[in-house]
Amino acid sequence: VKKTPSNHQHQHHDIIQRRYIEKRDMTNRRRDEITILSAAKNLFPLEAGIKAKASLLVVENWILLSLTLDGRDKITKTFQYLARFIAWYYEGICCSTDAA
Repeated sequence: VKKTPSNHQHQHHDIIQRRYIEKRDMTNRRRDEITILSAAKNLFPLEAGIKAKASLLVVENWILLSLTLDGRDKITKTFQYLARFIAWYYEGICCSTDAA
């Protein structure tokens, strides 16, 4: 005599199956997120890049930079932008004291 599962047993089995699928999907999503994050970390190696940067506080680095054409261009632009900023700042101070 073959025993057929009851409606309650079917419902219980469906609930267990749904929970298994939800847990599997959540695990897959988590794995995908970790994969994406590790890929992004490899695409943008900021830590390694920042550690490899030369310090601006060491004069020797400025000398090495000035020995190349690109380096001299960067140094010149830095001074140009600094001069523009200083002019803008002092112009603002002058105008604000005239208005007062």
